[in-house]
Amino acid sequence: MPAPIAISPFVPPAVPGWAIPRGTGTDDVAAAFAAGATLNSLDNLVRADPP
Repeated sequence: MPAPIAISPFVPPAVPGWAIPRGTGTDDVAAAFAAGATLNSLDNLVRADPP
């Protein structure tokens, strides 16, 4: 009979402080606007092609 496999508890990674919403915009429209602004910033960063 094989030895039982030890299962370690899963600890999810902590969310960095900059990724936690700071405002009270909890409705869908505010969330969509924030997501769009974030994607636009990332797109601009990628297109800038920094060294």
